[in-house]
Amino acid sequence: MTDHEPQPGHSIECDGSCQVCLQTRRMVSSVVAGSMNEILALLEQEDLNGAQKHAAALLAVLDEAPPSTATLIGARSLAELRNAIEKGLWDIATGDPGAGRSSFQTGLGNWYETYPPYQA
Repeated sequence: MTDHEPQPGHSIECDGSCQVCLQTRRMVSSVVAGSMNEILALLEQEDLNGAQKHAAALLAVLDEAPPSTATLIGARSLAELRNAIEKGLWDIATGDPGAGRSSFQTGLGNWYETYPPYQA
């Protein structure tokens, strides 16, 4: 199937409120939250290299998100998430892991405001 074909049980006219769209948002939210929490745990352990690798991998996953998923999640939410990750990476690369941790925590907090756990 291509990205814009309806999936089984999904109607294009649902406006993002059908069960398939809700499940998709939950899955994306879970991956984002889990990845951000893993990055924060690595920073807490002072594993800067591991945190940077994990953050870069999350950015790569965001780059691969199909347009339909990006539309469903929201361009602004994804842009804010990307900005937080890039800022965190920059902070770590420039020798300020504390600021990096703060950037990732802020990004996760903003994500939870948009997609509360188990309510996405």
